[in-house]
Amino acid sequence: MSSLEKTKTVEVTKPESKAKEVAKKQRDEDKPVMQRKTPSPGTDETKGPVQAPGGVKKDGQPAEEAGRGRGRGLKPKQTPSPGDGGRGRGLKPGGKGPSPPDEPFAGFKLKAVPLKFIKKLQNIVLTEAESIGSAAVFECEVSPSTAITTWMKDGSNLRESPKHKFTSDGKDRKLNIIDVQLSDTGEYTCVAKNAGKEISCTAKLIVEELPVKWIKELDEETSPLKGQPLYMTCELNKERDVVWKRSGKILKLKTGKISINVIGLGHAVTVQNTTEEDAGLYTCEVANQPDVMTSTNVKVIEIIKDWLVKPLRDQHVKPKAAATFKCELFKETPNWKWLKGETEITPSDKIEIKKDGKALTLTIKNCQPEDVSDYTMEVEGRVYSAKLTLGG
Repeated sequence: MSSLEKTKTVEVTKPESKAKEVAKKQRDEDKPVMQRKTPSPGTDETKGPVQAPGGVKKDGQPAEEAGRGRGRGLKPKQTPSPGDGGRGRGLKPGGKGPSPPDEPFAGFKLKAVPLKFIKKLQNIVLTEAESIGSAAVFECEVSPSTAITTWMKDGSNLRESPKHKFTSDGKDRKLNIIDVQLSDTGEYTCVAKNAGKEISCTAKLIVEELPVKWIKELDEETSPLKGQPLYMTCELNKERDVVWKRSGKILKLKTGKISINVIGLGHAVTVQNTTEEDAGLYTCEVANQPDVMTSTNVKVIEIIKDWLVKPLRDQHVKPKAAATFKCELFKETPNWKWLKGETEITPSDKIEIKKDGKALTLTIKNCQPEDVSDYTMEVEGRVYSAKLTLGG
């Protein structure tokens, strides 16, 4: 090969090598610089593969800034990693931010609210009269409000029912006892549980008993018609067993004749088809308390159209003679009397009154003008009259 040819070959090769070096340098410039190294003394920052924040001059021109305002050393429009504050200093792409502190709230700890009763149960005292149809309410306040509460009576658990109502509203806890009775007397306890701990508070319900007494007593007198039913009723202020008596003897049930009933607080006796044998003193007394008693006197009334079988007849006699009035009763009765005018007559030397079974007689001796009058037989409220006259 001639010297001229060799010279030409060398001249062609040099531009090719220079182009490769320029391309390599350009690739190095495009790579992001993740860590800034402190240049050694005497080293020119414009030389070498490390790119300064402001860019490296190339052919007298400043290099293009990477990602304007998006963080130094990052590619354009690349989102910085969390916690780098937009600066990206000392972080690798995709790196995590600083670890949170071991203790929450900068070292503060949450303390558990102690389980306690802010307001405790109070004793309740009711009299029996007040408790009829009313309710007793036990109320307390517990902290924290998330505590679970249950109720007990005399050491036994209570379940919610129409008799016992439970209420929970925030810290408030209530037990409603509906229609309080004597049997509700006792100790009531509220048990609170929270976080494995348990507390309780107790109060008493006291229902004071009223003495037994009659609200409605028997009528002083009862007068049924013969053959008609006899009703007797009375009422106590509370439920109690009673004993009925007639003329001091215990009254017993008799089918179709005597029935004894209890309706609420009321007590009643019914006697069917009354007769004179049903008359007498009836009493109703509280069992084991004979001093709590009420009574009525029963008189059976028979409706009689006419009490005299034979009516009285007028008497016309001579002066100083005797005049006799006679009559016969329909039935025996003690309720009769003789009258002169409107004055009752009593036996004397001049007046003679006799009774023989149902027959009654009135004799007036030695009749005088002053004896002239109307004479009357009064029996069971009925009156029958006749006249006495004098003549020759």
